[in-house]
Amino acid sequence: MRTRGGILVIGAAALIGLLTGCASSTAPTSTASSEPSPLPSATAEASAAELEAQQRADMWLETTPVPPSAVRSEKSTSDEFTMSFQGWVCTPTLTATGYWSVEGMSTVEALNWMKEHPTPGLVPNFPAPLTDEGGYDNVTTGVTPGGDSFEGIAFTYVTTPEGSAIRAEVGATPVDAVCPTPPGGGSWGRPGEG
Repeated sequence: MRTRGGILVIGAAALIGLLTGCASSTAPTSTASSEPSPLPSATAEASAAELEAQQRADMWLETTPVPPSAVRSEKSTSDEFTMSFQGWVCTPTLTATGYWSVEGMSTVEALNWMKEHPTPGLVPNFPAPLTDEGGYDNVTTGVTPGGDSFEGIAFTYVTTPEGSAIRAEVGATPVDAVCPTPPGGGSWGRPGEG
């Protein structure tokens, strides 16, 4: 019976080679914190389709209307956001993320405002308006280009002591993305649907 030791040695050598290449002094550096989201693979050049998808994701994030009292943050505005995330169906999916604090506006009020003011070119995929009677402290919804699209924005709204916070997880797919069929013949949820 053969062992897998040789495969492990080859795999470890390949990993060391990749890491050494990443540490070279010729690698480009960036000091700006508001740069567009990185492409999924730092070792391969991005295709034109991937670059276009990243530009679309960044554009959707930048053109998303938010309530007038919303203040954008470069990092998460609530610990609640660590409890969930949007899983993207297609590979690759190029992403961008934004966070806002909304003082004096409940989670439901923020969600209803966002439904009435969708991101240009995207359609809400959730029924609204909601009412505060439901006791909603954490709600996820989405907007998509329409139909059964697996790209768009998943919005998570959470209650904070000051009002609410919003996270936008944006995903855009290149034209050559692979979107697998779910096991058992079911269907995948669109952004914000789980």
